[in-house]
Amino acid sequence: MLSIYATTDLLDKINQIIDSENRLSELVKVFGNEELLTDTNYLLVNEQGIHWPIPWNDTIPPYLIPTYIFDPNHLLSAIFFRLGNYEKAWSFLDRGDVLLNHFSTFNLLSEAYPLSDDVISFVQNHQNYHSNSKYNAAHNEAVLRHYGRFTEPQSFALIKSLYENAIEMAPNPELSAFSIKHYSIFLLDNDQLEQAEMLLRNAASNTLSNDSQHALHSILTDVLLNKLVVPYDDFLLGELKSLIWTTLEYERKKGNKVREGLRLLDASQISLVGKSYSESLGYLNKAVDIFEMEEYPEFIGEAMRRKGGLLYSWAQDGNPQFFKSALESYQSALKTFTKEVAPSIFADIHHNLAIIYAELPTEPKKKGLMASIALTSFQQALDYYTKETFPYEFATICTHYGNALCKFPPTINSDNFEKALFYYAEALEIRTSKYPVERALTLLNYLEASWNVKEGDTFNESRYNDMKSKAKEVLSLVTDETIRAAAQNHLDNLEKLKMLEQNS
Repeated sequence: MLSIYATTDLLDKINQIIDSENRLSELVKVFGNEELLTDTNYLLVNEQGIHWPIPWNDTIPPYLIPTYIFDPNHLLSAIFFRLGNYEKAWSFLDRGDVLLNHFSTFNLLSEAYPLSDDVISFVQNHQNYHSNSKYNAAHNEAVLRHYGRFTEPQSFALIKSLYENAIEMAPNPELSAFSIKHYSIFLLDNDQLEQAEMLLRNAASNTLSNDSQHALHSILTDVLLNKLVVPYDDFLLGELKSLIWTTLEYERKKGNKVREGLRLLDASQISLVGKSYSESLGYLNKAVDIFEMEEYPEFIGEAMRRKGGLLYSWAQDGNPQFFKSALESYQSALKTFTKEVAPSIFADIHHNLAIIYAELPTEPKKKGLMASIALTSFQQALDYYTKETFPYEFATICTHYGNALCKFPPTINSDNFEKALFYYAEALEIRTSKYPVERALTLLNYLEASWNVKEGDTFNESRYNDMKSKAKEVLSLVTDETIRAAAQNHLDNLEKLKMLEQNS
C-alpha cells in the first residue's frame, strides 16, 4: 500500500489520475498534508512537484531521487515505482526523461547489478537534479561507490571525500543527518570506529526528526558494540543499554519487527556480558519468535548460534545441565550456516561444538564417542582456519584442541598427551612473545601435558630440559602472579624430579 500526501487544491486531480488506471486506487490512498502519518511508503505532492521521502528505514537503497514536476505521467510513474512495478513505471516516461535514468540507477543499486562509468557520470552531472544539485550529486555518488558493485575496488579516500562534501553541502539538518548516517556506516565497515563515533555524537541534535535521531542512535549503537572488548568498560555498557533500549522501543512503535528482533540480539549480548543469563536467553527467544514469524531463516540461524554461546557460558558458570542445550542450538545454527554458504561461521560453530563435546559431562562408556565427534569438529574448524591464511585463529583452535586431547579417555594405539603437545607446539609458533599472556598460558598447557606423556621408567633428559626452558620463559613473559606461581611450581617439581633421578 502506498500513501500520497498532498495539498488540498491537488487532491481531486490526484484522485482522477489514480482512477485512470484500473484498480490502482486499491493500492494507493490519498490524504491531505495535515494527515501525514508515520508510514514509510509514501510520496508528498504540492505545487513544487513530487517529493520523495528520505529513505530512513533501510528497506530501499539510500539513493536520493530528486523532486520532479507534478503531472499525470510523472505521478503515475512515481506511484508504480514505489509499488515495485518498475516496468510499468518506465512506460509513463519519455526515453529522454532524466527521471527514467534516476529510476534505472536506483534499480541497478537495488539489484546489485554492475555499475559502469556512464552511471557515475550521470549522477555527477548537476543538471540532472532540479534542486540541491551539488548535494544530491555528491551524496548519490558516495552511495553508489560505497554500496554499489564495481569491477574494481573503490577508493576509500574518494568515498570519504564525497560523503564529507555531501555533509558540508546539505541544505538542511535532515539531509545532513542522512549522509552522516551512511558515512558512519562506511567508517564502521572500514573499522574507523573512533571517527564514526565522533561524527555521530557531533551530529546529535534535538532539532532533528524522530526518524533521523533514531537512525544516528542506531548506528552509534553498532559502533559502540564493536568497541566493546574485555575488560568491559562500565560506562560504555551503561550507555549501550540505554541506546539499545531506546532503539528497541522505536522499532516496536514503528512495527519494524525484523529490526526489533536484531536489536533483541544486541540486548541479549549486553545481558550476557553482565552474566544475566536468564535475561539474555529471554531476549534471544523473543528474537527467534520474531524471525520465525517474519520467515527470516538466516536470522534464526544467527540467533541460534548466539544461543549456543550463551548456554555454553551458562554451563561453564556452574550449570552443566546447559551443555546439551548449547550443542542443540549450535547444531540448529548449522542448518543455516553450511560450509558452502558461510564457511567461516561454519568453522566457528564447529570449533565451539568441539570444545563442548570435550567438556560435556557424560557416562564413561560414551566418552570415547564424544572424543571422536570432537576431533571431527576440530578438523572442520582447522580446514578453514589454516596456519597460512588465519594464523591467529589457527593458534586458538590448536590450543583448544590440545586442551581437549588432555581430557579424552586414553587410547590403545596412541598417546593423547603426545598429540596435545603437537598442537600446543603449533600454537606456540604463532603465539610468540608478541602475545605474552596467550603464549604464557599455552606454555603452561604444554607443561601440564608434558607431565602426563608416557615415558616408561627411564628419565627423559631432553623432555626435562624442554620443560625447564618453557617454565622459565613463562616467568620472563608476564607479571601476573597466578601465572608466575604456576610456572614456578613446575620448576620446583622438575627440580625434585631431577634430584630423585640423581639419587636413584
